[in-house]
Formats: sequence, C-alpha cells, structure tokens
Amino acid sequence: MLIFFGLGNIFGAGIYVLIAKMAAITGAYVPAAFMLASVVVLFTALSHAELSARYPFHSRVHH
Repeated sequence: MLIFFGLGNIFGAGIYVLIAKMAAITGAYVPAAFMLASVVVLFTALSHAELSARYPFHSRVHH
C-alpha cells in the first residue's frame, strides 16, 4: 500500500509540473488547450464505451 501511496504522490506532483510547462508553452491559450484535451478524452471514452458494448464478452473478467 505504501508503494501505491508513493506513486500517487509522484504522479500528482507531475500533473502540476505538466500544467506549468503547458502554460509556459501555450501562454494565454491554456483554457483552449484544456478544452481541446477534454474533447479528445471524451472521444476516447466514447470509443471505449462503444467497443465494450459491441464486444461485451471480451470486456468481462473471466474466473
């Protein structure tokens, strides 16, 4: 459990560093960059949902 806590802290800190680097690159377009990333994530989630609905047998956990 301690390993997962450490990994969570590392990834959490990495998110803040990534946001700062993105702000340095995009400047005033940070909100637009976040909106574009949100649209890409939305399409990825919808694609995954459609694939799991189309092939429900392959998305289950087998015992």
